[in-house]
Amino acid sequence: RARSRSDAELDVDAELRFRLGRIVELARPHRLFAAGTDADDFARFVAGIAYAFGTKQDSVDRQVVGVAERLRQALPVQLRRRVAERLASAPALDPAAYIAACNRAADRSGLLACGHTAIAIHAAGGAAKSRHLVELGASQKYLVARKKLRRR
Repeated sequence: RARSRSDAELDVDAELRFRLGRIVELARPHRLFAAGTDADDFARFVAGIAYAFGTKQDSVDRQVVGVAERLRQALPVQLRRRVAERLASAPALDPAAYIAACNRAADRSGLLACGHTAIAIHAAGGAAKSRHLVELGASQKYLVARKKLRRR
């Protein structure tokens, strides 16, 4: 006879799946620097990129200048040129907004992985902090995605 699982065990499994979904999303190469470092360090890194390849500013923190110098030394000339071209046509870089966007994307991946909207909202810090999960959980796109995931 198969052992039945309690609701508490299923909730723990769903929360674990939420956390694993977040980890998978944050481990993507384009999110790794933002997710894997302290917010201040990431902001300094982004400022270093802007200083090294964008417009020069008069008053810049020494640490930012150090990051910029290390980037210039580490990257080949052709790549430095491409980065400078991209920065010239890009809007101002906002590291805090990018970190927030990465966290929202990770939360959405966690919701898809766990399949339980209430648990995902709770694990993400409550409805006030996770309006993006409430919107996704109530959308037709989410229901279609969950239906596809159940088939596997």
